[in-house]
Amino acid sequence: MLWDFFWRFLFSKRAGSIVRKISWLSFAALTVSVASLVIVMAVMKALNTNIRNRLLAVEPHLVIEITDNNEYKTAIAQIEERQVLKPEWRVFPFEVQDVILRSVEGRFRGAVARGLTPESLDWILSEIKRAQQNERREEGPVTAPEINPDGTVLGERGALEAGEIMAGLDLAHSLGIFEGDSLTVVAPEGLMLPAGETPKFERVIVKKILSTNLQDFDGEGLFYLQNKTLPSFQSSASLRRGYEIWTEDSAGAIELKEDLIRRLEGLPVKVQTWQDRNAALFLSLKLEKLVIGLFLSIASLVAGFSLLTVLGLLISQKTREIGLLQAIGLSRREVFFLFQGLGVRLTGLGLFCGSFIGLVIATYMELYPLKVLPDIYYDSTVPAEVDLPFVIVIVILGYLLSYFGGLLITRPLAKFQPTELLRMKK
Repeated sequence: MLWDFFWRFLFSKRAGSIVRKISWLSFAALTVSVASLVIVMAVMKALNTNIRNRLLAVEPHLVIEITDNNEYKTAIAQIEERQVLKPEWRVFPFEVQDVILRSVEGRFRGAVARGLTPESLDWILSEIKRAQQNERREEGPVTAPEINPDGTVLGERGALEAGEIMAGLDLAHSLGIFEGDSLTVVAPEGLMLPAGETPKFERVIVKKILSTNLQDFDGEGLFYLQNKTLPSFQSSASLRRGYEIWTEDSAGAIELKEDLIRRLEGLPVKVQTWQDRNAALFLSLKLEKLVIGLFLSIASLVAGFSLLTVLGLLISQKTREIGLLQAIGLSRREVFFLFQGLGVRLTGLGLFCGSFIGLVIATYMELYPLKVLPDIYYDSTVPAEVDLPFVIVIVILGYLLSYFGGLLITRPLAKFQPTELLRMKK
């Protein structure tokens, strides 16, 4: 009976032109707003996941950085003596420093040079290869890469020699260089020398141009072999050295960090997780997702309030019909819940249709990502990852809104007698 009232009071020709049109418009607005919210949140979740996976391809889970270069050898000896590095971890020494690059054409650009061992370079290149393979697999069938005995991807070994570097793709574009070109590397403190003095510099060859789809690295990053390339930069003021650690589970890095800090107490070291080193990036992603979700939620909320407006308009136009229902035997409580049920069903229908459409489109985008300007954007596709808990929360909150909103709108019905309702004019 309730669904019969729902159709006849809101969408049939006898419902009245104004009520019928506003009902359809409000229903369509809620459906579109909920579908948009589901789709956009699915896309945002997938983009965040892709960025995280790319980041973990080049970013170690834990970094132990020696804060005092004068105590470097002593700190390394103490770390090995205390046996804080577990055998199941992949641990590689590293060095990072700021440099200035000059191309043959006279173009200058600042960069972050990362000195690695051959083993760590092979590992990072293989992780980048895996991340790229996973992204391509989302677009279609891809042959799985062959794995070396040490866990690296076959054909992705660094093979860098002394005097050779790997440069990020955007960095190479900004300098106008290609593989095989020569670069001059200058230490930043050389710019502070008096006029007439020659700053410290070295010439290197670009062995490979590397693309990670990470703006920070592609725009200002380069790799070189530690202790073989840039040997004269070992006393640079910006030089930072330590250990890079890859664990079995990146999510447990925070607990491991606390344990390392406790066991390395008293040493001139700083322990950071990959979350700490990229806190600004993840905060901006969270804020972006929060703001977009907030605005779309407000749009859905406005559409939900419009449905309550429909319910109020319906009650104001159907006062005599409400009196007739009470006159033929329905109690005030039954009439009250009848019209409240109309509001709940109207909102529920909009929530269901919007959620269903959003899930269908998001699932399709998850299986078949849309390709958008692959030569311009880092994400050549628009991915999606269905977030069922989020959809369930939307539906529950929508029902609660319609229920309590319906209580406020239909509460005046309990105050009138049937005779009073029959005497009222529409």
